Amino acid sequence: MPYCNTALKIERPEEVTEILSTFAREQCKARSAYPLTSGQFNIDGGENDLRAVRQNAPDIVGFFCRYDHDLGKAKTKIQAFANNHPFECKTVKFKQSDKIVCEVENGA
Repeated sequence: MPYCNTALKIERPEEVTEILSTFAREQCKARSAYPLTSGQFNIDGGENDLRAVRQNAPDIVGFFCRYDHDLGKAKTKIQAFANNHPFECKTVKFKQSDKIVCEVENGA
C-alpha cells in the first residue's frame, strides 16, 4: 500500500479520533473513523482504499492507499479537509521511511 506524500499535522493530538471521524464523514462519506491496530484508523467506511496512520510524532497522521492511482484523490481530500479546518490541522509533506520528514505546506 503506497503512502501519500501529504499528511495532517493535528493541533491537538489528544483529539485525533474525533478529527479523523470528521475527516471520514466529510471526505469519505463514512460514519466515523474506527481505530484499528498499530495506530491505524479505518476512515473510508470499510472500503479499505484509504487508511489513516498515526506516526512516531503524535501530532502527525499519514495516509496510505490501496492503489497507486488513488494517491492523487487522497491528497486532494487531505488538502480540502485541512483548508476547511485550519484551527484543527494543517497539511505537511510526508515521507515514509525510518524517520519522518515533515515540512509545513499551508501555513505555520
